[in-house]
Amino acid sequence: MKILHINDFEHYSGAETAVDMLREFQEKKGIKTFLATKEQIGHLVPDIIKRSRCKKLYKKIKPDVIHLHNNTSIGLAPIIAAQKLKIPLVWTLHDYRGI
Repeated sequence: MKILHINDFEHYSGAETAVDMLREFQEKKGIKTFLATKEQIGHLVPDIIKRSRCKKLYKKIKPDVIHLHNNTSIGLAPIIAAQKLKIPLVWTLHDYRGI
């Protein structure tokens, strides 16, 4: 199984620690994990470009599941791209910033 984790990583704090711990646990269980941040997806570009980058990333990695964490600086592009490619997505809100 392959899981792609996406987190904006605005600064390293609780959510980022949780993402790292989860990935470490999954890797120990034999699950292949990948991490994408706002640098790969883009945060200062239009949504259409973000969606395109997400689709390209998804097609390259071919994840079974996408786990979206905090995405305040990324927006909804990862969700829309996952829907278009019919890849299951789990979204964890680690704080209230995303609401």
